[in-house]
Amino acid sequence: MESVEEKGQYLKESLEKLKDKYPEVCVDVRGLGLMMGLQMTIKPSVVINKCREKGVILCSAGYDVVRFVLPLIISKDEIDIAIKALDESIAECAN
Repeated sequence: MESVEEKGQYLKESLEKLKDKYPEVCVDVRGLGLMMGLQMTIKPSVVINKCREKGVILCSAGYDVVRFVLPLIISKDEIDIAIKALDESIAECAN
């Protein structure tokens, strides 16, 4: 079983990949462990609503950040599900 630190690093790396994939939309990745934020140039509420349609519940932090506050028992597979939904949602919103 992975440690919380390993899962937090995995989440950060996954968000950094999205930042690199969508540089016009994703500005910054910040946070610690399983509490991370993805700063965006588009309204987070639009992306959050798209994620909700895909079965992933996220929330915002301020006017430009999608916030992740994941449970300590989350698996890497579950992180992948959330990242995939976020990736698809950003792609839909970026067009």
